[in-house]
Amino acid sequence: MSVPRFPLRSDRTRGPSRLVAAVLLCGMVGFFVVQGFRVASVPAEKIAAWNVVIDDGFYYLQLSRNIARGHGSTFDRVNPTNGYQPLWAAMLVPIFWGTDDPAVGLAAALILATLLGAMAIILFYLALLRLAGIAPALLASALFCLN
Repeated sequence: MSVPRFPLRSDRTRGPSRLVAAVLLCGMVGFFVVQGFRVASVPAEKIAAWNVVIDDGFYYLQLSRNIARGHGSTFDRVNPTNGYQPLWAAMLVPIFWGTDDPAVGLAAALILATLLGAMAIILFYLALLRLAGIAPALLASALFCLN
């Protein structure tokens, strides 16, 4: 077994700087989650007016609502469709098993997207930490949070 020629950066970053980076990352992720939940708590009319969710987002909500009601993969209950990302639609379907209210479904979808975004920030940080070191990983994660 051979030793890698160029050791990964995470092997060279030990000590208190990792603890400080972990605290900063937790703060960034916490900020991201709080902001996401704040947006999800806004009335649906304002969310639509602010263009927080673009038209495709509403398409997924209606499609998932129809699938949850047993109408199949259709937007208008007349024409079948397959022009969407099935994983995201499948993640939204359980929301509409519990509610029929589009505003509640929108808020739940925004919360789900926020939680998935928080997990993505953490994974992004860990990947960059290993490849580039603490400072670039924190900077890129902060930019991701502010996006």
